[in-house]
Amino acid sequence: GDNLLSGDNDINEILEHVLHTLHRFGVRGGVQGSEAALDVEHEERDVSNTALFLAMKEAYENGVFGIEGYGGDINNAGAAHVMMKEYQYLITFAMWDFSEFWENGSLSPEWNDNARTPEGFQENNPLGYALYNTYFAPVISKPSKEVLRTIFKDNDQGEHGYVAD
Repeated sequence: GDNLLSGDNDINEILEHVLHTLHRFGVRGGVQGSEAALDVEHEERDVSNTALFLAMKEAYENGVFGIEGYGGDINNAGAAHVMMKEYQYLITFAMWDFSEFWENGSLSPEWNDNARTPEGFQENNPLGYALYNTYFAPVISKPSKEVLRTIFKDNDQGEHGYVAD
């Protein structure tokens, strides 16, 4: 559809992949205590008591994070790492107030519209809000929307030279 050539779609796709990498190899390990708090290595250890898992579970229980696409069981250890990876991306977009880059500005039901802004996220997932401020905010900075939109314009007309595959 038309969305494939939208600059906002490019921004969303690229940021999602960059964030997955930064979260795993930059944020985790960047602040004292973050290695344990953000542990997603479910095959090696039980991660169900980590700060990350507990924040994600609160988001699920509060109807913020919909996990049907991940099998629907928050306690499924086999799916935990994928859910936690996606959750970290979603909370970063919430804190950056970047939902406008999602198609139609929403990822509902995977991410509730009531948590798209920092204020809504804080209100509806306080553990996630605290987790972000403790471990993510000191390590990664919100990029400028204006700069991103200069780099990525509709119909691949931005400065990047990137063409989606």
